[in-house]
Amino acid sequence: MAPRVSAAYRERRRREVLDAVDRVFCRLGYRDATMDDVISRLA
Repeated sequence: MAPRVSAAYRERRRREVLDAVDRVFCRLGYRDATMDDVISRLA
């Protein structure tokens, strides 16, 4: 069974991911950005 996380944690993590996507898209553009770029930004 998957561990349960709070709504606050989910929202905070969602915001982190969207911020990373925004930074990667601004730097590389939508067409050149990859999920690997986003994941690297999150690490």
